[in-house]
Amino acid sequence: MLAAGPLSWSGVDLFFVLSGYLLGGILLDQRGSANYFRVFYVRRICRIFPLYFLWLGLFVVVWWSLSADARAGWFNTVFGQDLSALHYGSYFVFLQNVWMAQRSAFGSAWFAATWSLAVEEQFYLVLPLLIWLVPPRKLPGVLLLLVAFAPVFRLYLYLQHPSVFAYVLLPCRADALLLGVLGAYLVRQERWRRCWEEHADWRGLGLILLLAGVGYLAYFASGQDDYALVTSFEMVSYGYTVLAVFYLFLLLVVVTRPAGFLARVMRWSWLRFCGTVAYGVFLMHMAINGLAHGLLCGSRQPLIRRPVEALVTLGAIALTFVVASISWRRWEKPIVAWGHSFVYTK
Repeated sequence: MLAAGPLSWSGVDLFFVLSGYLLGGILLDQRGSANYFRVFYVRRICRIFPLYFLWLGLFVVVWWSLSADARAGWFNTVFGQDLSALHYGSYFVFLQNVWMAQRSAFGSAWFAATWSLAVEEQFYLVLPLLIWLVPPRKLPGVLLLLVAFAPVFRLYLYLQHPSVFAYVLLPCRADALLLGVLGAYLVRQERWRRCWEEHADWRGLGLILLLAGVGYLAYFASGQDDYALVTSFEMVSYGYTVLAVFYLFLLLVVVTRPAGFLARVMRWSWLRFCGTVAYGVFLMHMAINGLAHGLLCGSRQPLIRRPVEALVTLGAIALTFVVASISWRRWEKPIVAWGHSFVYTK
């Protein structure tokens, strides 16, 4: 991860903030709907389940078709030899993050990234109920209280279990998700928007402070081992929250200043394309990259140490986007469209 930049791995934190903002906004707007829960869950299932379970099924077919000798080589990195998480069903019910925390390992490359998807799915069980039960005027206070709880809980786990617990479990990553929800609430408040737009000096000061914090985290992350970094005291105690606030700040700048430079950049067509196929890219990129390096370079790990490995990585990235684009057009998009035939009613 660090080869592309010391904080490139924090894209998952940006994803959490965006997810909280988008889904929180939908739920806030539809809070009074008669079919509030039903439509939300039908649409989420149509977006997440089809590709995920297709990818899961492909893994099972490929793994069981491999011989024991084939699994012993570089295939082990991509597919893994220990399938206890699969056997116990954690991947089928989006509890792989709990299994990873217990094992202090992310498992095979095929599914390593899906801990964050498990966090998302677990969040979907909580967020609709939270917004439905909490009166809107009390929601900001409740959200801030829960946001403050996340780093405290992370620090407790760090002291008790200094491993990936604080990185992959929902209560530990809830600050980013809930800050996104808070952002969705704020932009719907006319008084707050007016205050935000009128005080450019405070926005500038906030950006400077956040950039300083993120700059320090980038300096701290430089040269660190991935596992040591994401489980470090600095990240656990305040780092993840600083990153989440920074990403929320940038998001608020984009949505409140649609004519601004950052908002115009976000509307570039190739970035919008990346956003469209992002789910498929997220699910497939580690497996495709691992397979490419294993088949073409015989490498157990997809590292870039020679020019040929850099070329293989670029090819794997291109292939990932091609496969994700085909998946979106031929498989995901029709199902998502069907899901959106379910509409909220007052």
